[in-house]
Amino acid sequence: MTAETIVKKLVELFSGHSMEEVEKDDLKMVKDAFHKTDRDQLMELDGYSTYYSKIQQLKQQLEDIQQNHADAKSQINASIILLKNLSESDVDSESSFDLLAYYKQLVEGQFQSAQWDDTELAVFRSKWDFVFEWKDYFLSYTNRNASETNSDYRNLLRQVFSQLPRVEERTRVNLLARVIANYLKRNNLRGFFDKDVLKCGDDFGDKIQDYCQSAFAFVQLVEEETLNDSPTATNWCKKEYDLFQTDSRLAEYVKVGEKNRHFFILTDSHSDLRPANLPNTYQDWFQHITTTNYQLAANNNKQLRRRIRQIAEQIIQSREAIIAELLSS
Repeated sequence: MTAETIVKKLVELFSGHSMEEVEKDDLKMVKDAFHKTDRDQLMELDGYSTYYSKIQQLKQQLEDIQQNHADAKSQINASIILLKNLSESDVDSESSFDLLAYYKQLVEGQFQSAQWDDTELAVFRSKWDFVFEWKDYFLSYTNRNASETNSDYRNLLRQVFSQLPRVEERTRVNLLARVIANYLKRNNLRGFFDKDVLKCGDDFGDKIQDYCQSAFAFVQLVEEETLNDSPTATNWCKKEYDLFQTDSRLAEYVKVGEKNRHFFILTDSHSDLRPANLPNTYQDWFQHITTTNYQLAANNNKQLRRRIRQIAEQIIQSREAIIAELLSS
């Protein structure tokens, strides 16, 4: 029997019954669920003792929350705070299955049938998504004219890559954006890219909305090409900015307008990046860029690392402030 099967059975038992019911008659309910006749046979199951202890402890804490918090809102917030603390200290990141998802199932089983209606359950799931599913940042950039960007920053890229990628890749992929993504990752932030292939709107297409509207912060690499309003192609950088701006889910719980969530990394001064004919639809976006930005020094990799670290620190501060407000609302 796998560890996940053990966890699944235990969560199903504790979700539908009180701890007293599960443990009465010498764990008869547990033994029946596992088709065993005595405790010793249960203990012989690999992982049973560990996971029974974890889930039993969580169940006790949830029953305490139910007893000490009369209203659904405080139960929701207390439960998510409990799970957040567990995720930071007790959930094995190397596990082959998502233990935290089973903990979430146990919380829902504890409160759904007894006290939470559908609206309150939806609030719990929404706050769960913010705390556990959202990424720290969304990185917006363009691959258009990638060869020009890579040429401008070729000395920096040589400092980063032991060997520059082949010419074909240098003409197709914005390597400066890849470096920025790697430095954000070094600061233990989670963003929308994987370890091998960095994605952007040019690659994701219409799926982009889900990605850039599920992040605490918006990081955008701004170049001349970023502000190019082509009549034949979607400007994904502009679209991503608009999508991030218009997402209203967090605003139901948090005063997002007071939080620092935008970080623009400029390859030149904003005045030099500004096209001679800036479209009217770009005015607000460009104004935002001019007020919240980090300008890169040409080909200075050490400064870039420092800049990204500064951005990462501010993203973490903003994320934690948002979550704290979220779990007090």
